[in-house]
Amino acid sequence: MLSGRNHYLGLDIGASGPKALILRRCGKVVDIAAAEKLDIAEEGILTEKELYQSVRDWLQSRGWAKLPLVLGTPQYLSTTLVSDFPAASSSALSAMVEHEARQLASLSDEAFVHDYQPLPAGCGRQQPVLIGLCREQTLRERLRLCAEAGLRHDGLAMTGLAMVNAYCWCHPEAACSPQPVLLLDLGKDNSTAVVFAGGQPLFIGSLLFNADRFQKAMAERSGASKYDEKPSPERVNLLDEAPNSALLVAARQLETEIHNALEHWRNQEQAEMATALIEQVYICGGGSQLGGLDAWLEDRLESRVEVFGPLVGGVRRPEFVVALGLALQAAGEAELSLSLLPADIAWRLQRQRRWPWLAAALALVVVVLVVLEASWWRRSSRNLAAHRVRIEQLSQCGNYINGIEQLQRRRRQLEAELLPVVITGNQARRATAAIAHLGRACADDDWFIYLADEASYHAKRMSGSKLSAQRSTTPPAPAPAAGMFGATAKPAVLSDRTAKDEFPALLSVFDFPCNHAYIAAGYTPLQAEQPFEPIRNLVRKLNAGQEFHGVDQLSEQDRMGREDIFRPWIAFFKKFPKEEFKSFSFRLPLASPDVRPLPVAAAEEVEP
Repeated sequence: MLSGRNHYLGLDIGASGPKALILRRCGKVVDIAAAEKLDIAEEGILTEKELYQSVRDWLQSRGWAKLPLVLGTPQYLSTTLVSDFPAASSSALSAMVEHEARQLASLSDEAFVHDYQPLPAGCGRQQPVLIGLCREQTLRERLRLCAEAGLRHDGLAMTGLAMVNAYCWCHPEAACSPQPVLLLDLGKDNSTAVVFAGGQPLFIGSLLFNADRFQKAMAERSGASKYDEKPSPERVNLLDEAPNSALLVAARQLETEIHNALEHWRNQEQAEMATALIEQVYICGGGSQLGGLDAWLEDRLESRVEVFGPLVGGVRRPEFVVALGLALQAAGEAELSLSLLPADIAWRLQRQRRWPWLAAALALVVVVLVVLEASWWRRSSRNLAAHRVRIEQLSQCGNYINGIEQLQRRRRQLEAELLPVVITGNQARRATAAIAHLGRACADDDWFIYLADEASYHAKRMSGSKLSAQRSTTPPAPAPAAGMFGATAKPAVLSDRTAKDEFPALLSVFDFPCNHAYIAAGYTPLQAEQPFEPIRNLVRKLNAGQEFHGVDQLSEQDRMGREDIFRPWIAFFKKFPKEEFKSFSFRLPLASPDVRPLPVAAAEEVEP
């Protein structure tokens, strides 16, 4: 039993008997594994149906029935043409070939099957394409016989192209030669002639000649004692025949048909190749076995004539040339591979060939799905266990977070209770640092006469002023009793959040007054040309330090109500009428507060 993975069968069901040849693939090398012929005379086959059934039984008995198989179709049933098309894409080329095929079949109302293959440029053609055409009804009749007999196949191919493929396999060095050669397949019922050059079958046609004429001529011969009653063709020497011999008459008919075929080819060929000489002729088929035929044709055609065919068991077998070409197409090694299967049958066979791959793919998908499902289940189990542990940890974390939040609230409450202590204890250090910074900023003729925190300054201004409207930008603050750092009085406005009816004077720690700026006043000698230049120098020096930020003069409105600061000095300056001085009042914002303000949400959590 041969394996269909590396063995391929070509089947030539000819009139002399079916011939089968098997190719074997070993790596990249393809060689002949077997070649056999079924003798239909011994089988007693009478009808075509019996012929196909006998072929089926023969292949089954040899174990070849399941091998990839390509059947041969007689060349006279099909038409081939090499046309030169303009450069185009695959889809455009297919459309042009479709149009050309309809033109070839325009004289008939029947349906046709066609196929095409691009060829290498040459022989006067830039974009040559080989087109094959055959009547669909003829092909379906042949396929019906195969189906009724149970003879499976993988394709149909023309015997003429099969001969060309066999020639390219047997003579690979001459397959691309630009010199035209003539290939002749002398079959029992029909003969085929092919003109081949540069990888292109320039002409494929049938001859009105068959090898059966040689058999009839030998049967009519008489009086030749050196021959048996039924001599074999190999024992005949055509060169020894008499001038009026029936064999020579048949040979001359073959010569005439060859000349007619060549003339027909030259009439339709490109001008570049029409005058080319045929220097080599290759003959094959059963008729080529006639002794002396090659030498006789060489003399008559004035060209070299050679019998070619595959070597089977060390013997050249020209009758297996077509079967070899069909096997090459089954193996995918053919130079010219045209399929004549109708579209529906080709699609069905393609599905059948792909079915094992589809089944394997489905099985693979099922295996992959099962593996993925198992993997997902294991991963889900591990994740579920990990999530349970994580949930337990999160539950513990929730308890810890509640405890931490309680500790944070307690810490904020304790920090809030420390606010009055921090603010009050920091006042002396802030005042000392402010005085030292003012001293460093003063020039030799400058002096300060007043320094107070902003709340004390404005409280004194509001109490001494006759203005009815309170300054809108002044933050609500308790009025100090007196002095620069005197005791703080009760706040004018209590917090709604902390005020209670039973304790109207209760003060929240968050409402405890915190100093944000100092107010300083003083004098500097008046410069007539630039009266404000000394004041600007003082502002620059004060802003350059680290204690204050954004030092600037008080506005006229903020100075109103505090004339008491400058009144004693004005009276004093009257004693020196020749001296002139320029007064100034500065607001000295602190660069950093004593206490960072708590967020609103955190402050709301702390009880007063």
